[in-house]
Amino acid sequence: MQDFKVCITRLHLYLDKVFCLYQQNKLEAQYAAKKDAHISEAVDLKQQLEMRANEMRALNGTIDSLKSVNDELKVRLKN
Repeated sequence: MQDFKVCITRLHLYLDKVFCLYQQNKLEAQYAAKKDAHISEAVDLKQQLEMRANEMRALNGTIDSLKSVNDELKVRLKN
């Protein structure tokens, strides 16, 4: 009977270790998934930022062009 109790105790300890490893693996998988999602989001935001920067450059070029056209019109109107 004593051997049976020892076996049950060992089995219980083993199952506790297995469960802990399962929980650890589960948490590591969740962490990896969240990390991948955050990396993907950061890449998307970086692309959006680059697109906005390109838009800003294009708009600044347009503004400069319109300013020069406006200055030409002012000169022509004075003459």
